[in-house]
Amino acid sequence: MNQNSTCLNVGVLLSALICPAGEAAVSEKLGFTITIHVYNYAAVSEKSVARAKEEAERIFRCAGLTALWVEHPVEDGDQGRPGGPTAPWDGTHFVLRLLTQSREGLAKYALGEALSFRIANIFMNRVTEHLRVGELSAGQVLGHAIAHEIGHHLLGDNSHGLRGIMVGNWSKQHLRHMSKGDLLFTHQEVTRIQAEVRHRASSVLRAD
Repeated sequence: MNQNSTCLNVGVLLSALICPAGEAAVSEKLGFTITIHVYNYAAVSEKSVARAKEEAERIFRCAGLTALWVEHPVEDGDQGRPGGPTAPWDGTHFVLRLLTQSREGLAKYALGEALSFRIANIFMNRVTEHLRVGELSAGQVLGHAIAHEIGHHLLGDNSHGLRGIMVGNWSKQHLRHMSKGDLLFTHQEVTRIQAEVRHRASSVLRAD
């Protein structure tokens, strides 16, 4: 596996995490915002993408973040590479690529990977494989996979956790918690994520 990538697999146990009451307002109060640039190479339906955004937004909101989405057109023959330069984007911008098939060499149950240059890949064939568990929709699984991979970019290397959404192997129990909406970042991860976004945003402001 590429050393620059971190994969999301499926298989361990979880303690349920609940978004604290009033947490939804934290992102507005603190002003933590991330921007996700979406390249839908897999032609995922608008309905599923909309549901995925809702799920990811809720998970990020519980971590005190506001997620902004920018849809980018894709062209035939570009082989899954995002169009346009990413250099002008600051460290709070991320590229999300929805791809039809997982690449060769990844773990059997890997739904996605976090690559260098703030790129997150999600493999829709792997998402589909997990819809049999817990009566989940494609949008639900996709939204959680997005939050997981963006989480890797904000938490850094070796950021799989022992519980919550950053667990490296999701079991049937994790997927059941996902269906209930309580598969989230841990409090420790939330603290680190907010500190990282604050650092990236303040660095850009100082540079300006």
